[in-house]
Amino acid sequence: MRGSAAEALGEVGNDKALKPLAFLLNDEFDVVKVRAMAAMARIGNADAIPILNDYALSDRYLLRHQAVKSLAKLGNKAHLDVLYKDLGNDSPQVRVSAAECLGIIGDPSSAGPLRARLEDDSSTVRVRVAEALAKCGDKSVKELFEKTVNEGDWADRVRSAESLLSLDGRDAAMNCLRQALKHKDWKIRALAAQVLGKSGDAEASNVLTKYLDDERWEVRFAAVKAMVDLGDKQAIFHLRTLLAGDDADVRASAASALGTVGDKDDLFYLRQGFKDSDDRARVAAAKSVIQISRR
Repeated sequence: MRGSAAEALGEVGNDKALKPLAFLLNDEFDVVKVRAMAAMARIGNADAIPILNDYALSDRYLLRHQAVKSLAKLGNKAHLDVLYKDLGNDSPQVRVSAAECLGIIGDPSSAGPLRARLEDDSSTVRVRVAEALAKCGDKSVKELFEKTVNEGDWADRVRSAESLLSLDGRDAAMNCLRQALKHKDWKIRALAAQVLGKSGDAEASNVLTKYLDDERWEVRFAAVKAMVDLGDKQAIFHLRTLLAGDDADVRASAASALGTVGDKDDLFYLRQGFKDSDDRARVAAAKSVIQISRR
């Protein structure tokens, strides 16, 4: 609940939200602190920089990584070396997180430290590093993605397909995604649907329609969201339907998605969520109403 409140404060975008967000950094849970720091970046107030600096050297990698990301979004890239160091951490999980952060920041100066990890022992780390390089403007990693899209862990294959879409490797990417949609693991199906939504291929909407009745709500939601991202406005009707779903996660996710892709016609449906029995769904509905109303 406190984490959701932090996100909502970030969406409000008011400088007055900085003080309550700073208070949330004293929370006992790291996830709340991470969301508060992310919200500070969205507000865009430079007064958050000294606050975030205190966390850039935290001994907890989730906190220091989010602090560096938030600082970079505020125009302060003084702590990128923290992420470079973590690219060599003993934990693959920490290396993955560092690479993902560098990709999000997308600074071309990070290319050197990232290239040094292209031979990492972990295939997952190698894929994340290559993704980050592509986001930093390095097109030379296309050859690696053409290899990883056809072998290894399916989650890595789908992520490789996503990168190939932006590197003129559409045919190999789309072939991988169509296969992934048929995977027995719902998480792979949902991930493939999400990536298809970024493909810009209007015909993909017809493929995704088949998954609106998937046994898992996560896949159904991913398919609907992807169809909306592809410009299929009819899919918004399905999002409105999911607002009344039996699962609280479904309702909260649908409300969040409407905040991104919906318009003023959706405010009526979102306001119904203010009476939801679940805290997350209520906060998501309120956050989306704020998002749409500010446009």
